[in-house]
Amino acid sequence: MGKSINIGRTIVWERRRAGVTQEALAAHLGVSKAAVSKWELGQSLPDVSLLPRIAAYFSLTLDELFDWRDELSQEESAALYAEVYALGEKDLGAAHERLRALASEHSTRTLTCCSCWRRSSRSGRAAWLRRSRRRARRTVRSRRLREQSKL
Repeated sequence: MGKSINIGRTIVWERRRAGVTQEALAAHLGVSKAAVSKWELGQSLPDVSLLPRIAAYFSLTLDELFDWRDELSQEESAALYAEVYALGEKDLGAAHERLRALASEHSTRTLTCCSCWRRSSRSGRAAWLRRSRRRARRTVRSRRLREQSKL
């Protein structure tokens, strides 16, 4: 499992979401607009003493500010996908339940094969579940069509 940390991406995401300019954030923190710009571009990092203030400004935890999350490796993601896919071939309802269990089990982890799994874990999980359900339904439909065409 790899670890990823990106404060700049989080700052720009939260700043834009809140509709705050770089100047306004800089004034609140007592730094220059150029400093905020460098953080967002990944050219530098905020001073450690500013981290709690930045997190509080956006109502984030420090983990959320750092955009820290464990990531499942490609192999782990592929194994989970294969497991749910195989289960979907046998019992679609059981596959949906397994997806729900995986989503809650891995709520702070990232499935690297799914681009929709985001830091905003509730909406990310929901989108991932919807996409997985659609894939499972399409697979079952296409399998049924193939079986019918063979008859």
